[in-house]
Amino acid sequence: MENLLFYFELQYKMFKRHLVDFGIHPVIGQALIVLVFIGSSIKLFNYSNYAGYGFTLAGIFVVSLCSEPSRNAFLKSIYPVKNFMILRLIENVVISSPFILVLICYQKYWLALLMILFASLLSRYTAHLLMTFIIPTPFFKYPFEFTVGFRNTYLSIIFAYFLTCMSIRVGNFNLGAFSMVMIFLICCSYYVQLEHEFYIWIHSASPKLFLMQKLKIAITYCTWLCLPIMLALGIVFPIELKTLLIALLIGLLYLIASVLSKYASYPHNPTLAQMVLIAITILFPPLIILVMIFFYFKSIHRLKQILT
Repeated sequence: MENLLFYFELQYKMFKRHLVDFGIHPVIGQALIVLVFIGSSIKLFNYSNYAGYGFTLAGIFVVSLCSEPSRNAFLKSIYPVKNFMILRLIENVVISSPFILVLICYQKYWLALLMILFASLLSRYTAHLLMTFIIPTPFFKYPFEFTVGFRNTYLSIIFAYFLTCMSIRVGNFNLGAFSMVMIFLICCSYYVQLEHEFYIWIHSASPKLFLMQKLKIAITYCTWLCLPIMLALGIVFPIELKTLLIALLIGLLYLIASVLSKYASYPHNPTLAQMVLIAITILFPPLIILVMIFFYFKSIHRLKQILT
């Protein structure tokens, strides 16, 4: 048990180190994470009666990240089978517990039970089958963000389309709009991972052309993913067509900001200040234009050091 305790202590120290590398004090960072989680959960459940399904899927997705094959293979190499099983079960319970508590608070008992069940099952299995099965993707021409991202999040995309079908079935436009927001959030998440400097250097283009190409790909592919939702909602709720177009425009602006923020701090991850800037624009969306311009010039400056 001492070895297991050491493992969790090490994980906690690594987590705090990530916060320090991110440029934020560990105590403040942990407090912010708790506040953001609670605040976003409250807003999500107040937004839709079907939020519990998306919340449960998000929780299962987070827990499944610990089932990565190479990670589990490493743990099996240093722990006996019994200790490994106990460690993985405790780990999944700890990670899923915030989601379970929120579901219980909102009286989603069956979903909380489902969450517990999946957390327990995922502690015994790896994602080997999912990882080795190659998912066909229409985004093969311009790697790597959408190619890799789509294969990692295809279940979330399918669920977003399912929510669209449910919104049509029950006549709830807001639920369909939420599914569209999910697509934008998923696409923005593709630009969190940084590519190696070599894959930027090989482009025979100026920083400006490189960014324009990246933005063109992001806008085109994200629009493709949103198109089925827009068409379905536009046909069933024609009076909301203007709302859908405005939502598409705002979503694409935030996607552009996400792409630019990635290269504004390259080769480092986006800083806390950048995330705060984007968060502020949620309260006052017109500011996103100024933030995009700021990130654009910072990205040009960073990329000049590579594309020269």
